[in-house]
Amino acid sequence: MLFNIDTVEFSFDIAYDQNTKKILDALETKKSVQYINDNEGSGEKVLYKIGGYEFEVLGNGKKGFAYILHNSFFEINIARYRSKNKDMFPIFVRIKQEGLWVEKYETLYWRAFELINDNVGLVTADKISRLDICLHTDKFVVRENELEGWKGSFRNFEPHYFNRKVNALCFGARGSAVYCRVYDKTLEVKQKRKNWFFEIWKRNNLDTKNVWNIEFELRRDFFRGHGIDTVAQAFSSINDIWIKMVNKWLVRIDRDNSKTERCTIDAFWLDVMKLKQSKVELLKLEEQQKSKIETVIPALCGYLSTFASLINVCDIDTAKNILKAYSNSYYKAKKTTFDSQTKKKIQLLKGIPDIKIFDIDAVKKGFYDSIKEVAIPSATGEFYYFDENEDVDGLLYAQ
Repeated sequence: MLFNIDTVEFSFDIAYDQNTKKILDALETKKSVQYINDNEGSGEKVLYKIGGYEFEVLGNGKKGFAYILHNSFFEINIARYRSKNKDMFPIFVRIKQEGLWVEKYETLYWRAFELINDNVGLVTADKISRLDICLHTDKFVVRENELEGWKGSFRNFEPHYFNRKVNALCFGARGSAVYCRVYDKTLEVKQKRKNWFFEIWKRNNLDTKNVWNIEFELRRDFFRGHGIDTVAQAFSSINDIWIKMVNKWLVRIDRDNSKTERCTIDAFWLDVMKLKQSKVELLKLEEQQKSKIETVIPALCGYLSTFASLINVCDIDTAKNILKAYSNSYYKAKKTTFDSQTKKKIQLLKGIPDIKIFDIDAVKKGFYDSIKEVAIPSATGEFYYFDENEDVDGLLYAQ
């Protein structure tokens, strides 16, 4: 069984100073440019670097927050002005799922803390907003009477089906203090093409063909009701929270008595009750990216062959040259370039400054047989190109 945190959301209170104002002014400018790009239908993304972290700046805000920043690891929302509501902190952070399977959740929290504290404003307090605790297991098997085999504090229960088979059980209401899903994770990974999960499961000795996820989504109301306010308090309480969730809030039973409270606890669930946090074999970022490449290749080949058929060309090199001409016209109309778009995506994908984004050792020269030039970010952040016949041994780092 694999125990981890799948989503973390929290907020920071900060002391506004001149540096904060400088950053907010810069973000206002970036947001305005992105707003114009969006209205003009341009594909150009506006990026902003804070303390070595590259972010995409959206052209819109959301309630309470004027600026929304994204990269592959974090979403950060920043308020232009402090709210009159003292419980409303001006910085909101969401650590994304992909990051939490590459680095430990404590590490990513401290990265976010240092990013804000050192570059935006002195952090004076934090507050936990959401925590998703998950358990991936290959021991869960749907029973014939599964819909009758649960008890607990939940009020709502909703089964879901795929191909006439139960593929998910949902307990509670989404957005409430506690919401739980027990669902076929293997099916979800295949449908959403998150194939990098397969490698994580292999490393943690799970049968990749039958992995289910037991996930508790805990919101601010839950933490408030249990005297948990800060992120540190939430992190230190994870084992206790898990015990409470699987002992009282949700329990799987064998329907061996007419009275629910007298039913025997399911043998599998007894093992779930004993679980505590343990070491998880995570992926390296370059391994996650490699898995994504394997997912993208079939679609790319399919689109390229469709394009070639539409222009009545069977030779792949000829098709690529014609595609290049079409692409240049497309990017020109969008007032951008392929080079510009790709560089920005590379910067956003690496998420945090000191993580490798690609393992060139894992890529042999034959991989680039049909590629004449490949853009590589150098240690200075600039780009150089290498020929397909060059020796590309060694690791590639994005600084």
